[in-house]
Amino acid sequence: MKIAALKCTETIEYALCEFVKYFKQVDDTIEIEIVSRDADITFGLLSELGLPEDDVTDPMYDDVVDVKIDSMRGYIAGSNERSVLFGVYNFFKSLGCMWVRPGKEGEYIPKRRLAGYSFRMRKKADKPFRGQCIEGADSYENLCDTIEWLPKVNANLFMMEQVVPYNYISRWYKHEVSTRKQDENVSFEEIEQQVIRIEKLIRKCGLQLHSLGHGYLFEPYGVHYKTTNDKYELPCEAREDVALVGGKREFFRGSPNFTQLCFSKDKARLGLVKFLVEYLEKKPYIDFLHVWLSDALGNQCECENCTKKIPTDFYVQLLNELDAELTKKGVDTKIVFIMYNDTHWPPEITRFVNPDRFILTTAAQGRNHSTAYEPVRFEGELPKYVRNRDAVKRNMPLILRFADEWKPIFDGPKFLFEYHMYLDHYLDPGYMSIGREVLEDCKHVGDIGFDGIMCNQTQRCYFPTALPCAIMGEGLFDTGLDFDDYADKYFKAAYGEEWKDVRNYLEAITATFDPSSLRVDEDVVVLDTATGKDVIRNSVKNNPDTARRLSNVFDIVDDFMPSIERNMNTLSGCHKESYRILYYHAEYCKRVAEVMITLARGDVTGANALFDGMIDYLSEIEDEIQPYFDLYLIHRRFRRILDK
Repeated sequence: MKIAALKCTETIEYALCEFVKYFKQVDDTIEIEIVSRDADITFGLLSELGLPEDDVTDPMYDDVVDVKIDSMRGYIAGSNERSVLFGVYNFFKSLGCMWVRPGKEGEYIPKRRLAGYSFRMRKKADKPFRGQCIEGADSYENLCDTIEWLPKVNANLFMMEQVVPYNYISRWYKHEVSTRKQDENVSFEEIEQQVIRIEKLIRKCGLQLHSLGHGYLFEPYGVHYKTTNDKYELPCEAREDVALVGGKREFFRGSPNFTQLCFSKDKARLGLVKFLVEYLEKKPYIDFLHVWLSDALGNQCECENCTKKIPTDFYVQLLNELDAELTKKGVDTKIVFIMYNDTHWPPEITRFVNPDRFILTTAAQGRNHSTAYEPVRFEGELPKYVRNRDAVKRNMPLILRFADEWKPIFDGPKFLFEYHMYLDHYLDPGYMSIGREVLEDCKHVGDIGFDGIMCNQTQRCYFPTALPCAIMGEGLFDTGLDFDDYADKYFKAAYGEEWKDVRNYLEAITATFDPSSLRVDEDVVVLDTATGKDVIRNSVKNNPDTARRLSNVFDIVDDFMPSIERNMNTLSGCHKESYRILYYHAEYCKRVAEVMITLARGDVTGANALFDGMIDYLSEIEDEIQPYFDLYLIHRRFRRILDK
């Protein structure tokens, strides 16, 4: 069999190679080769193949997959190059293949004869923004594995936050919370080179490359933000341009990541514009440049000129100035601005000159993932903006109301910046509740006026499964996805013949931990809709009901352990690795339950001691589960619970 591309770019060539690789694994009885013409299957863009493009408004956003294979002859096409790659993977999914987690050991590729096989698919992704942003403590290999996996679950973007995401990558190499590993002393320059290679991989996979975000504001002065733990000295040339807060011009909380500029000064804004233009000239392959402000509250400049306008007026002025310079140079990179902290309030005076350049994102702050997105807006009078005195507690109804206030100024594309797999998923060790919650959000994100989700998350959240992350891609590609149908296919691919038992086991783990109850950080009064009466919903601490419920975890794990050990020792490939992960996950569940039970009984000291023991155990086995589990973030999640 012969395959060919009408135009062989890097991503299309990658699609061809992926097709050959998996074709040989499925059916090694048919010879397959890549040729330049007269092929049985042709790869190309819709336009190149003369196929309909009625459903394509902008190929930068619109992913349309068109596959027509009739007795192993036909085409694999797309509205853009990544959609051709999506077509390859969807063809193999039709054969029962599935990539249940990143990495070679996550590939389930069943064998079958392909002679005479036919497959037809034409699908436009329901949401144009589907993917992840770097977070946590990730190695170079973790990032590469996840990026290569994303198109296999129909996700289409990845964001590398900061000029160099040293903050996230160095956490792994420093082993900041490990009790067993030492700092590997990987330099900023080494990680900078890793980032260049990662960006090349993102481009090869055809994913939207999003870049920057926080941490760049003092780059024009030669200050490279690394981590919050590093020490920084404010250069002399920046002293006049740094925000005046409390009568002082200095780094806010000692970090450039938390510090604003004096945005009323032309010199400060235009210096930033110059840096951003030069940054894009060095990296013209960036599709979406995220131009955000600092990552803190209470730090806006209080000088006489800055206080004449609210911060968002100066923010939009900066964005317009950047757009003007990029337009002069013929650079068409999109700019993503953010509704976050002080910029929730829309500008009072300044307006976008070229709104087509921009995309809006907003952080989904104050969310409880137990409840799906609802088109419910805050109905009272919006709080007035008060400089550096922000006491407004964010929640989704308020954020949606702010988004409505922005509409007269900007009504273009927008997506949510979410946190499902940042810290919240650690409250659901079975991953079944968070998986359902992710899918419900995929289904309803359009109801609240957004065009997709970028999840700020670790690239090591596949413990025990990658089900929630797979659903994030698949569920935004097709919002009609059924959870049970997809979960059954996933578990069958991941675990083989006894997949139903594994699903029931993880459902029991999730139900026993009951993540919705663990999300209550402090006692709250809620309305019981059935009775119309107020009831007290207790937090974890001093909660006998939680202690009793979690005590069941040990029997659930012990009863299923013989099945885990038997399959781990008899199966191979993807299935063996899936059970091996469950083996370590079982002890992890028991350790987490011990900590939470002790806390629920009111013994904070004992809970802290057990937590320290848990971190030491996880440090000991970290090499066994490194690609799947982020020790740094589990530490952060439970410290927040224990320190409450």
